[in-house]
Formats: sequence, C-alpha cells, structure tokens
Amino acid sequence: MLRASCTVTGVVLSSIAGTSIALSPALPFDTVTACLQLTSGTLELTPESKRTLTAFVKLLSPVAQRTQWAGVTLSRSVVGTDLQEPPFLSDPEGVYVTTSRKDSSGRVHSTQSRIYQQATARILMSKILSLELAEAQTVSFGERHSTDPAECQLELAAHALLGPPPPTFRVYDCTPDGCKERAHK
Repeated sequence: MLRASCTVTGVVLSSIAGTSIALSPALPFDTVTACLQLTSGTLELTPESKRTLTAFVKLLSPVAQRTQWAGVTLSRSVVGTDLQEPPFLSDPEGVYVTTSRKDSSGRVHSTQSRIYQQATARILMSKILSLELAEAQTVSFGERHSTDPAECQLELAAHALLGPPPPTFRVYDCTPDGCKERAHK
C-alpha cells in the first residue's frame, strides 16, 4: 500500500499546475494536507513519508469513500532545460501547461505540468499511494517537472467532512508523528 514517496497537501482552494480546483458544492468540508519525499531517483516513499501517508490515510479512513476530493501533485526537479527528463508517468493526455520566466539575475525558471484525466489519476493514486485515496468522489493527479527544486516531491490534498459540520473550515497537517489540526489565527 505504501509504495511511493509523496507530498500531501490540501487547501480550501488548491492549485495544481497553476489551475484552481473549485470548491465542492457539498460544503462544509475539512482539509487534510501532507508533504512527502521520495527515495532518490525512485517513486518509493522515504520511511518518514510512509509514516506520514499512514497518518493521512488513517485520518481519512473512516470516511475515505465520502472524501469529496483528493488531489496529488508529483514534482520532479530537472537539471538543465530538458523538461522531458525524467519521462512523465503516463502517455500524453489531460491538460498540459509549460511556463518559463527569467529572474532578476537572468536565470530562466521553467516548469512543464500535466493534469491527468480522472481514470488515469485513480490508477496512479492507487499504485503510488493507496487504494483508499483513489476511492474519493473526485480525484486529480498532476505532475510537474521544474528547473527549481520542490519543497515536497509529492503533494496530496483531501477534502472530507471528518466530524460534525464545522462552524469554520478545519485544516489538518500530517507529519510522520500524526495529523494535527492547524491552529486558527
């Protein structure tokens, strides 16, 4: 079940590959986030990331099939300007976005992103993360290749109602030590 390294993050309005994910009409919901890392050069989760994913799934598991949305972004850094290396996980499909910009020193920052169709997203999520997450009502899987290193190699976000309807949105951040509700400011 825990075969890949991932970053898991969720927000009320999430952005995957530069496109906003719309709020579910079935409000309210809670958001669960986590940041996972991969073992160098593989799609295998580090031991710490496996514990984080276990905590994430455990928090959602009582309501996994009622999870309104689960989204994953796999971020891989590239050396040089060849955004095709490493190869993307799936054949061309879905939405593609390529961006480039120069910073004040003249260095070019480039990113190429894909957002896969739902069927492919479910397959990738079940193989890399867990079958439970792939059972969410709506799923998305985006892949980003960038010349800039990512803080999280695999980001996952989930929206679900974890308890009684909240008066405000609750956000849970997951780490290897478990998931904790973020303090409201």
